[in-house]
Amino acid sequence: MKIAARMAAVEIDDRTIRAVVVKTGGKVPVVVEAHTAEAMYEDPEERYDALVAAARQVVDAVGGPISAWVYCASSQFGVARTLRIPFKGARRVKAVVPGELEPMLAIPIEELIVDQQIIREYEGQTDVLAVAQREGIITESVEILREAGAHIELVTNDVAALTTLWRSMRRTVSGIEAVLHVRPENAIFVLATSKTLVWYCQIPLTPDQMHDDPQRLVQSIQNAQRSFFANWAGETEITALTITGHVDESLREALSESMDVPVTVHDLLVDVKGIELLASESSGEEGEFHELGEDAERNTPLIGTAVAASGGGYNLNFAPPTLGSGISTKTATSHVVFSAVLLLTAVLGYGAYCYADYTGNVRRVNLIRQEIQRIYED
Repeated sequence: MKIAARMAAVEIDDRTIRAVVVKTGGKVPVVVEAHTAEAMYEDPEERYDALVAAARQVVDAVGGPISAWVYCASSQFGVARTLRIPFKGARRVKAVVPGELEPMLAIPIEELIVDQQIIREYEGQTDVLAVAQREGIITESVEILREAGAHIELVTNDVAALTTLWRSMRRTVSGIEAVLHVRPENAIFVLATSKTLVWYCQIPLTPDQMHDDPQRLVQSIQNAQRSFFANWAGETEITALTITGHVDESLREALSESMDVPVTVHDLLVDVKGIELLASESSGEEGEFHELGEDAERNTPLIGTAVAASGGGYNLNFAPPTLGSGISTKTATSHVVFSAVLLLTAVLGYGAYCYADYTGNVRRVNLIRQEIQRIYED
């Protein structure tokens, strides 16, 4: 269920702060605001303050009531693994996932924020997707935004966001489907069912490299599939592949031949209203606030983040300790939804108050008119 709300989704991408305000709850998400600012600095010691200043420009530019601020983290600073836990029970599984994940990682588990989704339970066991993001990066980003006036209530990543947007535009998902999110710097290969993410990995190829040599992409995806299905005891066939992003027909044909499944190309923004705000011309002096320019596609994960936070799609939560990382994804999403409902209630209540105040003023004006009329007649 997606509730009606005005979600402000934000990210920090190197020097760039982006924010998109999205109205949720309808058949399609509606972009109502889009803002960006660049942090200008030369000395690395000035970086933090410059990012706070740029973030403040974006936050101050957002108009109207906001139901909640939510953050989209980059999956390039994280890792995803599928685990098989030899028992059932969501709480028990959640408690052991970090320990089961740690031997697979190159960095200490203490430096990561871990969340998970239960893929399925069978024969007394539980298959889990465990996802870990770098805690230091997220904590710093959340603190920068807090100093700028935006208090983050939920943190997800671009994989969950983009795949949520893909899922929200489809009526059904059959079995395990694959999605290839083609991004400006790389691609992300995702396996998902209608209810949960199953697995994903980064494909370190740029769009130009994919188009110049489609077989490199084909080989990367084949290797990714073999790696996943080697340790997977469930369904071993992918039913369909969707490519999101801008690709040419030759790439689609190469993937269709290699995977032997239906391959379609889908623009995630085609069903989103208000995208003209993402493509507006830039304005303003260098280093100052300006409207979003040509990189509308970079803001697609933010739209998906807003949709996920409103209660739809695939939810992962990487809230740092300052926000209470022990809160479950479901609880965090519910909190965001509750905040949205509370804000709506306050707005409606204020509207009712204003109407009552207006009605009272009208009555007083009528009484004064009657009194003037009586004095005039006397």
